[in-house]
Amino acid sequence: MPPATIGESLTVRESLRTKSFWFLWLTWAFQGAAGIAMVTLSTVYGLSKGLTMESAVVILTAFNITNGGSRIIMGFLSDKVGRNLAMSLTFLAAGAAYILLPYSNTLFVLAFLAAVIGFAFGTLFAVSAPLATDCFGLKHFGAIFGLVFTAYGFVSGILGLP
Repeated sequence: MPPATIGESLTVRESLRTKSFWFLWLTWAFQGAAGIAMVTLSTVYGLSKGLTMESAVVILTAFNITNGGSRIIMGFLSDKVGRNLAMSLTFLAAGAAYILLPYSNTLFVLAFLAAVIGFAFGTLFAVSAPLATDCFGLKHFGAIFGLVFTAYGFVSGILGLP
């Protein structure tokens, strides 16, 4: 569906009938689960790799620093390069990082991969609300984005926990 034009807004019902809404909903469900999993499992994962607790916490710290920092960076960059491209590139990088995690054993590499995942998680929070306004307009933004956010609130937690 083409983005809403300036001043044009879709109703909640119209939004629910678009592919854009459901793709954004699924993005929140799966990318949200990836972030939740890293928050809850990163230190345990580090311990399973033979790291000390102090070192394992570095993995979570790397995730959290980039999670916060990317919200500022990607909020700005998505205005310049486009929201779809910004989200797609960071989510692709996070997927690659998750694939590489089992093959990594050093603290530096584990922390770097967690940082990539954190960067994508922060991008999700920074960019998806403006994307929703681009797609559906502002008039019913609260209701529409609230429905999108149900993917994170109800589905991501279940998918992202062990």
